[in-house]
Amino acid sequence: MERSTQRHLNVTSKQSENVEIDLKQILNLIKHSYKIIVILTVIFLVFGIYYAQTRPPVYQSIAMVAVDGGLAVSGSNGGTSAVLSGLVSQQASSADVETVLLQTPYLLGEVVRQLKLDISVSPHFQDLFARVVARLQRINTGNIIVSLLNVPNDLLAKPLIVKIKSDNQYSLTTEDGKKILDGVVGQLESTTYSSAPLQIRVNSINARPGEQFDVVKQPVSDVANGMASNLHIKSEGDNTGILQLRYTTDSPEQAQKLLNHILVVAVAKNMKVKSQEAAKTLQFISHQLPISEHHLQTAESRLDKYSVKTGVFNSKSYGQILAVRISSLQKILEKLKFKKMILLQKYTPVHPLVIAITQKENEVKSQITKIKAQLNQFPIRGEKEDDMQRDARIQAGIYTALVKDAQSMEMMKASTVSSVRILSMASYPVSRIPVQKRAIIFTSTLIGLMISLVVVFVRHALSPIVEDPSDVEHKLGIPVSAIIPYSQKQMDYNKKIKHDKLYAHNNPFLLARDNANDISIESIRSLRTTIQMISMEAKNNVIAITGCSPSIGKSFLSSNLSTLLSELEKRVIVVDADMRLGKLSQCFGKIKAPGLSNYLKNDAPLDKIIQNVIPERLDFIATGIYPNNPSELLSQKMVGELIQLLSNRYDFVLIDTPPILAVTDPALILRYSSINFMVVGIGKDQMKEVQHAKNMLEKAGVILSGIVFNTLKQQKSGFGYNYDYTNYHYHYGKK
Repeated sequence: MERSTQRHLNVTSKQSENVEIDLKQILNLIKHSYKIIVILTVIFLVFGIYYAQTRPPVYQSIAMVAVDGGLAVSGSNGGTSAVLSGLVSQQASSADVETVLLQTPYLLGEVVRQLKLDISVSPHFQDLFARVVARLQRINTGNIIVSLLNVPNDLLAKPLIVKIKSDNQYSLTTEDGKKILDGVVGQLESTTYSSAPLQIRVNSINARPGEQFDVVKQPVSDVANGMASNLHIKSEGDNTGILQLRYTTDSPEQAQKLLNHILVVAVAKNMKVKSQEAAKTLQFISHQLPISEHHLQTAESRLDKYSVKTGVFNSKSYGQILAVRISSLQKILEKLKFKKMILLQKYTPVHPLVIAITQKENEVKSQITKIKAQLNQFPIRGEKEDDMQRDARIQAGIYTALVKDAQSMEMMKASTVSSVRILSMASYPVSRIPVQKRAIIFTSTLIGLMISLVVVFVRHALSPIVEDPSDVEHKLGIPVSAIIPYSQKQMDYNKKIKHDKLYAHNNPFLLARDNANDISIESIRSLRTTIQMISMEAKNNVIAITGCSPSIGKSFLSSNLSTLLSELEKRVIVVDADMRLGKLSQCFGKIKAPGLSNYLKNDAPLDKIIQNVIPERLDFIATGIYPNNPSELLSQKMVGELIQLLSNRYDFVLIDTPPILAVTDPALILRYSSINFMVVGIGKDQMKEVQHAKNMLEKAGVILSGIVFNTLKQQKSGFGYNYDYTNYHYHYGKK
């Protein structure tokens, strides 16, 4: 049990450590990509400030309305509204329904059609550049007024071009120049386009001949939805039915005009619906009145004939009471049937109001059945006459109720009042809505920060640059022999020789010699120790340095490593085998020719190409004049013979080779060496490049002894912060 618990704690500890490392990598990636983050964030910040300063003014008009509750149908003597009053709570609030309707094309579409908002007219420009130039130069253009435009569906939301011919004549064409018609101002022009009618009326022209205008017929629903986004409705209080309407736009006159029109249309629509409901109910009652009158006359005629035939009816008092109750319930049942028929004119049988009426109807029928069962127990003479009297009373009650309802509907139709009442018309906005500049600037800055972080992470994911030595060591299975931190002094010297080609020749610089206490040199000393350990079991004393790509510090490493090896009282020779771009001679302040290429061409003997750097300790062979066929020269047998000869003369032979991914030269040289290192540029080489370089060497039969990581930039994400080299300052002491 204890072992299991300990194992669980160890796993948890490892997971926590991994999470911590991942978090550090993320934070360091953000830290060392600060330039991209700052640039993008500043761009969005500037854009936010510009937008906050130049944002067009927005005005808001306010109005108040009250929406009365209740149903539109009413009746007399506790009519429909009274019977259904208990069911009103099941229905949506009238204010909520009106709030929805106010923001739908049902209502706003009517506003669009009445104000012709679905027709837009603007000056025609050939392209966006011409539009921008006209806006910047504030070129005054004319205008036209189009009061009517009906187009086929395939021309909706597509610009038609009106070209002015004269003060009262124009032509209408499609966007691609196809002529549709010629028109006269003030006249309704009609034609057929794509087998569908097209109509246009231009009321006035205030433009020069030759000017062109884009005329677009927008779908009413699209314009209505656009208006709905500018209309904001807020309920004042709970269940008060009072609504506050706010409409925002870029013109105070337009805001007031549109909101007032919305109010007018809302009231008119509501009145129209109520009037239609009243008319429909009145039509139904008018149809039922003759039928009910006929039923009443038939019932009374039957009763009169039966009374003459049988005489006076004399029942017991209890039977009379039961008969009265049955009669009363029959009246209620008939009224319920009538009201159910009215509701079915507007609702489906599954509507809650219809279901409630049906349930009440079933209850009354059940009561009638029970009373009839009691009444049958009494042998009442004249029961048939009693039924006829009861039927006559029922028909009389139904007829009376219908007459009263018809009168009520007539009055309601004549005096229909909208349930939407305007409490205050739209106000005129005297000032613009204050611009929330701080909120806009903060939001734009936040968006810029988020986008910059996304760019950094996506860029890192799409181009995984080598940053963590442990990842490379784990994926390649090759030990990391050294991690060389950034050297500011070496970088300053590199900048000088980059701008001045003769600076290196006149001012040679070797970090191990001129600044032996530099932290980079201390790291190379650790590599020197590693070489000493490896050389004990190596087949020979030949060391080869290669890399994945150019400009990753191979020459820097070779020159300084050879200098440090010579400090061990060893005889060392450095061979610059990069006969394409080798510049190791600049590091030692020596000449480039004669060199290796001259020797391989048999143009110079070995003694002539060897240059001394440190007497009795360090010698150097330069590249020589760059040949046209370096691969062919390195493929010669004499290359191996030269390396063997140098190996016999010196304690260490160090060969600086070209990058493996650029050319095949390294594979030709590294087959003679037993200690091979590949330099990887932190923050420059990609993981796929490093893996591919390793595979190429393995195919050539070359085994890497280790990998050397070189930091090319200051504070670059990767080992620099994970290993705290940037904060590590080691000194031998002051002299």
